[in-house]
Amino acid sequence: MISHTLVVLLLTQTPPASSAAAPSDDIAEAYVARCSGCHTVGGGALKGPDLAASTQWPRASLRLAVAKMEKNVGAMTDSELDAFTDFLLSPELRPRLEAARAAAAQKLQAKLDPPSASTGEALFEGITRLDGGGPACSACHRVAGIGGALGPDLTHLSGKMDEIGMVSAFQGANFPVMRAAYAGRAVTAQEAVHLAAYVRSKKDSEVQTGPYSLVIGAGVGLGLATFAALAALLRPRRRQSDRNLDLGRSNQ
Repeated sequence: MISHTLVVLLLTQTPPASSAAAPSDDIAEAYVARCSGCHTVGGGALKGPDLAASTQWPRASLRLAVAKMEKNVGAMTDSELDAFTDFLLSPELRPRLEAARAAAAQKLQAKLDPPSASTGEALFEGITRLDGGGPACSACHRVAGIGGALGPDLTHLSGKMDEIGMVSAFQGANFPVMRAAYAGRAVTAQEAVHLAAYVRSKKDSEVQTGPYSLVIGAGVGLGLATFAALAALLRPRRRQSDRNLDLGRSNQ
């Protein structure tokens, strides 16, 4: 699923006058907006693989691989497929990516309110509801020990992904369970910026057991204890039942 709002913001926002003379790199900015939430180039695997090795593939093979991403980012025209493929094969790929990230960050700063880690924390934990009505991130994800365990721990996400990548990932909802949860209830670009600021503020935190983790652990422990107790109670009854069955057979 494409992070539509982010794509619109990054590709249509007029840059500040100080950078107006700088040539735009539309396909690099499109990659940052649409792909960087799942892939890095040389930064390690995220949801998707690191694409560093893919940049050495034959062009035809790489184009086929890019086309397979339509299921995640939406339909692409032949010209878009060619442009993304040629971009990944470009000798200037990494400097173009860096420039596109800087341009994207500048456009976000010009369009949105400044990021707030405290606002992001309230959104993450569900203290403040998301505008679209989607579930709080902490229902499935954990940051510095706070949250659920269904999805990945996000504590050190900012060490793998820059701000634009995190914003794209928070809006994109590419996992099947997230697609269902956020269908028609997408996280806004402004909310994603606040969430990214919160996650970044916790990047150096040690992963600790927080309140949610304790509740989950206690629930699992109680369930196991209850199961063990029931098993202990039922075992003698089963043995007695087996004895009665054996006696019945011997009397026949």
